[in-house]
Amino acid sequence: MLLRPLNDFVIVEPEPIEIDDPEVRRIHNSGILEIPEIAKSRLMKVTPRGKIVSWGNKCKYQYKIGDYVYFAQFGGSKLSFNDKEYRVLLESDLIAKEEL
Repeated sequence: MLLRPLNDFVIVEPEPIEIDDPEVRRIHNSGILEIPEIAKSRLMKVTPRGKIVSWGNKCKYQYKIGDYVYFAQFGGSKLSFNDKEYRVLLESDLIAKEEL
């Protein structure tokens, strides 16, 4: 079964956010404190990145499955499907697409 978004929505499989600060990583790995994803992104001051999974028929740009894009940190909605986490974003929430 595939997910096919409608209109100008894009489905992205986000990459996990890595913690660069050694002290925060030590506390997180010790199990003393669980750091939620939103806090990790605030600690890192990063723009979320993910892979394009699918896009709607009204999207303006051409995408390929697997293209890497950067998207608005709080944009879109979370979607759980087949034991995977996805973000459903408006095409306007995409900030940049990686190209070679």
